Order: sequence, then C-alpha cells, then structure tokens
Amino acid sequence: MRILATVLLLLPLAAQCQVAPPNSQESSSKPVLLAQASGALAAVPISQAVSVAPGGQPIIKTAVLKPMKVNTVDERHARNSRIWYSLVVANHIGAGFDAYSTRQAIGHGAQELNPFLKPFASSAAIYPALQVWPTGMDFLGNRMMHSQNRVLRKVWWVPQAASTVAFVSFGFHNLKVSGQ
Repeated sequence: MRILATVLLLLPLAAQCQVAPPNSQESSSKPVLLAQASGALAAVPISQAVSVAPGGQPIIKTAVLKPMKVNTVDERHARNSRIWYSLVVANHIGAGFDAYSTRQAIGHGAQELNPFLKPFASSAAIYPALQVWPTGMDFLGNRMMHSQNRVLRKVWWVPQAASTVAFVSFGFHNLKVSGQ
C-alpha cells in the first residue's frame, strides 16, 4: 500500500520530467533528468528534489500529517438534525393530542380556561390554533442549535422537549377531566 501511495505521489512529478541532452561543456555521458518548474522557478535537477540514501534508496521528504477525525462536525450536525426533526414531530403530535382532548373535555361539559384559546375551543379551529406554539418552539430550538453561543448549542432541545411534555400532560389532564 505504501508503494502504491509513493507511486501515485511521484506520478505527476515523473510526468513533468524530461531527459536533457548532454551539454557540450560537460563530458558526462549520463542523461540528466530535469523537473519542469512553472512560473519564476528554473529547471531544477531531480537530484536536488530527491535525496538518495547510502543504500541507493530514494528519500523523499514530505510533510508529517497528523491523523484527524473526519466529518465530526457533519456527523454531529446530522445527529442534531435527526433529533430536532424527531422533537418537531413529537411536539406537534403532543399539541394535536391536547387539541383532541380539549374538544373531548368540552364535549363532556368542561370549559376552556385559557383566554387565548377560548374563541377556538368549541370548533375545529383549535387544531391549527394549537400548532402556533410548537412552531415557535421549533424555530427557537433550531436557532439555538445553530447559535454562536456554546451554552445555547448544548441546550437547544430544551424548549421543544418542555413544550412536548407540557402538551402531553395537558392532554392527559383534559382526558381525566372529561372522565375518559
């Protein structure tokens, strides 16, 4: 595997090399390999780019790379997004359950005590009216999840979770009031 990586790294360098004709001034019979440099750099002999060990093995000096975790931010974001969508669904289902149980309780003689929901309590309009609060909590949780503040990024799930728990508990309270 190491040999394959070395070959792949040296392949572009080998493609840019050419054999130079021997100069008339030098009496060397060996051809000299030259690397073609782009820009202001002139042609540099390969012997300066690659050093040779005493055993004849080429030594190529490369930068040392530290191993790192790949896609940790993307994995965390994907995990948080899945949790956020799950909380969105749970929150809206909890609000729907609260609306259903409120209609059932009102049908059995109970009264809606929330002044904001009282106009909607006796009609099917309570279902969309009760979806306003979960939508706001979804927006708030998403903003907190993408916040620059480290503390807010850690507790972004709290508004949605608290809202879900509240709606489910209100729904069970309504069912108890209605006698079901």
